[in-house]
Amino acid sequence: MNCQKWLALFLILLPVGLSSVFAYQYFFITEASKFSAGLVIKHSLHDVAVTGMIKPKSVIFQNFTLDINFTVTNVGIYPETYNFTFKANSTELFFSGIEQMAGDSANMTFSWNTTSFAKGNYTLNAYAEPVPEESCLSDNTQISWVIVSRMGDVTGPNGYPDGKVDMRDIGSVARLFFVSHSDQMYNPDFDVIYDGIINMKDVGLVARHFGEMEG
Repeated sequence: MNCQKWLALFLILLPVGLSSVFAYQYFFITEASKFSAGLVIKHSLHDVAVTGMIKPKSVIFQNFTLDINFTVTNVGIYPETYNFTFKANSTELFFSGIEQMAGDSANMTFSWNTTSFAKGNYTLNAYAEPVPEESCLSDNTQISWVIVSRMGDVTGPNGYPDGKVDMRDIGSVARLFFVSHSDQMYNPDFDVIYDGIINMKDVGLVARHFGEMEG
């Protein structure tokens, strides 16, 4: 279902004593709503959503920590209580109960320590559990991905870590030497220390693992 909503405004005549006053009533309706002889048939106005998931890097070394930021929003018009979960593949990493008034947003940060995770590609799933009477579910989930690699393995022939640390990895980091996060050339995946600038600390870390590969 298309979650785009439109604001409908209605003029209602209310009798008060010998005179009348006019009052306005408004609410959101979905595009799927139908109008017939002035009658509005509207869908549920309960709607919670994951409105943001930001990961600073797409490649993280095993035994390192990745901070992931989430934003969840009550985009309906009623107060809501619901659950938020974050998973890497099928492993639940983070859970939080959320209470929000209409229109409120909440920001959360989860620090994912990859020490106990095998090297590989992980699908990241941020999910706001639907509330009762919620009909628009397409905004309840955001999906992303990250690669957990061996120390020093930042790239390969196809642009992704290939299980070994060679001159391609060292060269990729060295070519961005002294590029900082404010530069358009900056690539956070090559800022392996992740301190906002690519320098000898990054080159040196990769170089120390030169020649290592998957057994």
